[in-house]
Amino acid sequence: MREGLATPAPPPPPTAPVTRERLLALPDPGPLPAAEVRDTLGLALDVFGAWFAGRGVITRNGRIEDTATAELARALLWQWVHVGAPLDDGSVFDRAAYRTLRRALRPDDTPEARLLDHVVLADAAPAYVPLEAHRLTLTERTFHD
Repeated sequence: MREGLATPAPPPPPTAPVTRERLLALPDPGPLPAAEVRDTLGLALDVFGAWFAGRGVITRNGRIEDTATAELARALLWQWVHVGAPLDDGSVFDRAAYRTLRRALRPDDTPEARLLDHVVLADAAPAYVPLEAHRLTLTERTFHD
């Protein structure tokens, strides 16, 4: 090999064909830790509460959290509720369990609780939380579809 010339990359390994069965054959993640579900719900409420108060980030458990983290949290919550995720305490995280836990963390009339309920309990996961806040008249800001 002459100096300055790179060696060619090896060919990529062969991939298995994409089939419906393969796409649906996901490993069983086992039950979710109930403490993780509570933390995820609390995180979304804390960040949305800060957002309504005009703050862009919060420090929570030694970490800086922002609306991007809350977007991930609310997406997880939506999915867990809609699949009825089993929890490690033997219960199932469904709509009723979500409401019970959320109410333990925030009253129903707070804007962050109203927003999180709206996006977690929706039949289809909303794409953009600020737009949903505007639709609920929880914010004065104008957002475009």
